[in-house]
Amino acid sequence: MEIILGIGLFSLIILMCLFFACMYLLKAYYGFTESKEEKQNPMMSCYVCEKSISKTAKMCPHCGEHYGDANNTSYPVFDVIATLFFLFFAFAALMYLIEIIQKN
Repeated sequence: MEIILGIGLFSLIILMCLFFACMYLLKAYYGFTESKEEKQNPMMSCYVCEKSISKTAKMCPHCGEHYGDANNTSYPVFDVIATLFFLFFAFAALMYLIEIIQKN
């Protein structure tokens, strides 16, 4: 019973890690943050007053809401590092699963 639970648990962990690794890799490669139309439009709506402002604006000229550098920043390096982390974790879980199977 413990072996079946262990195999099932580690199989689930491996699948989840591979899923998240694929998602982060796709996000880093394709940049799923915005659609093509949103990338081509240089304007966006202010989150507070909903008036049109530039995507590169650090502050809304109408209401004064601060955006800083965070409103148009993408972190593909983080996505690649997260992908490598999840792949490593999946590999470690797979090696442990193989070890469990070989012992029994």
